[in-house]
Amino acid sequence: MPLWEAAIYPVCDSMEEAVHQTLEAWREGFPIREDAISLKDSFNQADLSALLPWQEKVSDKVELEEILEAIDRKENLTRLVEQMRDGISERVKGELLKEAQRLSETELDQFSRKIRIYYVLSCFDEKYMDSCFATISSGILAGAVKGLCYDADAKMGKDQVTVNLPVRVNWGGGWSDTPPYCMEHGGTVLNAAVMLDGNCPIEVVVKKVDEPVIVLASADSGAEQTFTDISSLQDSSNPYDPFALHKAALIACGVIPYKDPISVQEITENLGSGLYLSTQVINIPRGSGLGTSSILAGACVKALYEMLGKEVTDEELYDRVLCMEQIMSTGGGWQDQVGGLAPGIKMVSSEPAIRQRITCVPCKISEKTRKELDERFCLIYSGQRRLARNLLRDVVGRYVGGIEDAVDVLYAIQQTAVLMRFELEKGNIDGFAELLNQHWELSKKLDASCTNTCIDMIFHSVEDLIDGKMICGAGGGGFLQVVLKKGVTQEDVRKRLREVFQDSGVDVWSCSLA
Repeated sequence: MPLWEAAIYPVCDSMEEAVHQTLEAWREGFPIREDAISLKDSFNQADLSALLPWQEKVSDKVELEEILEAIDRKENLTRLVEQMRDGISERVKGELLKEAQRLSETELDQFSRKIRIYYVLSCFDEKYMDSCFATISSGILAGAVKGLCYDADAKMGKDQVTVNLPVRVNWGGGWSDTPPYCMEHGGTVLNAAVMLDGNCPIEVVVKKVDEPVIVLASADSGAEQTFTDISSLQDSSNPYDPFALHKAALIACGVIPYKDPISVQEITENLGSGLYLSTQVINIPRGSGLGTSSILAGACVKALYEMLGKEVTDEELYDRVLCMEQIMSTGGGWQDQVGGLAPGIKMVSSEPAIRQRITCVPCKISEKTRKELDERFCLIYSGQRRLARNLLRDVVGRYVGGIEDAVDVLYAIQQTAVLMRFELEKGNIDGFAELLNQHWELSKKLDASCTNTCIDMIFHSVEDLIDGKMICGAGGGGFLQVVLKKGVTQEDVRKRLREVFQDSGVDVWSCSLA
């Protein structure tokens, strides 16, 4: 009998079942079956009007798999969408959304796929970019608050504790400590703790008070508030709250519970007294780029633990600050707090993981090299506050989208950090300065708005006096950092800047390695 007329194809209710049964028949050598039909009969009986929707469904399924494969390979998703824009159906978008909602935020592979699905969907509807960043935040928060609990046995062991910390300057690897990059690749950062005018300008004071209350104060703004209601203390996610950082510190250190209801009076009875927590950043303008907010968080944790008589490792301090920042929903990376909490020049790194574990290794630098670096390193205030802008969203969004310039630069700046450490440990300040210049160029590729006309003019005005230049923090204002040529002094730079910029606020600030 001709194959065209042989009854060898089973009749099924679905395409999936038909494919399965046909494969089974093929494995058995296509036997003749009473419940089967031939190719001839199937074509004669086919509903031709159903073929087109079926073809569209198959096409959508193929397209969906292509998108998911591109996502898993972390390809340039913007380019992919541009190539497929006219062909992506509402059905494919719906299937992508279902897949994203199904995926976990605490498993790294699923987390990576989920944020990129939302990125693809955001190319058609911007609201999904909010879902992308919400996923990043909730993934980090889930890890950060894991094991977080109120310590009812904590006691106020001292009458008062004061902690002062230096600020930090970022030299190499900045942005690689920022989620989700550090979660997927690990981060590598070289930075240093710095004193201003010989002082550590970050200050936190914790002390006992006689009343059964918790008092929070910000010496910078003069704000102070007495709390007797636990719910208001547990609300630390409002970015406009002057005490959000204080509240997050109390939660992260187990002084108050994260969510559980308990009276402030009971908390203070357990502590043995009421509690006063005050923060201050001394004589540093806002938006400095010196990591003051995160270091202030670190100082809070350090002061609270000392007040409670708890001995903790440096790694536990870093972890608690990471927890604080996620409770406050501030985002950002981990290098700032480590930069202020750990003294000197150090290489800070993490391994790929949802929950970041920080390793901090001091650089082995000779006293001669340290002295030369101290003499040649100079901080310049730009005279302008770094403007608030959607920088984090822009840079992280381009990385998640697989934009090559962002992905490649993030890798290159980590390499630069490692090379900087090498040059410093070899005593080669000139080589370090050249790498600082290279990092500056990479920073501008990653974020063009990290510089502006004022910053460019400042660097240009002292070009003949310096060997290396770089912004502090994300740039766009605040402080700048330079490495002076041999024989040039900070006073030489100060004189030049005052000649060019008069009373605009552009000036050298006295600093030294801490």
